[in-house]
Amino acid sequence: MVATADGALAGVGEAAAQGVRVLALVELAGDPAPVGLVGEVEEGIGPVAFYGRCSTEDNQDPETSHGWQLGNASKFVGPLGGEVVAEFFDVGQSRSVPWERRAEASRLLAALKQLDRGWNAVVVGEGTRCWSGTSSR
Repeated sequence: MVATADGALAGVGEAAAQGVRVLALVELAGDPAPVGLVGEVEEGIGPVAFYGRCSTEDNQDPETSHGWQLGNASKFVGPLGGEVVAEFFDVGQSRSVPWERRAEASRLLAALKQLDRGWNAVVVGEGTRCWSGTSSR
């Protein structure tokens, strides 16, 4: 669904097969400010789904983590004519856990198969929150 500057991918083939545009925040040398898109995106991208994750309730406050990740994603898609209309946010799941075994990520993957899902792209606030190493395959 998403690509980053370091080339990591998560479910891009499945997303593309369902006609979903792929968006991501691209980071340079640890700078969390969005600097561009991965791939070409037409103007006026429309409704998008947001995916985020925080690892544990003990070490991260889920409400704060959700807020800043959603904020980053919204700031990224807003100028492109996008609006977050669906949210998928996993709490207590390591990024090394495959998407199919995370409750919200799995729900997002299932939604990709629905033609009436109400959104046509997926955006994340920070790629490192979503996948690592082999979880991107």
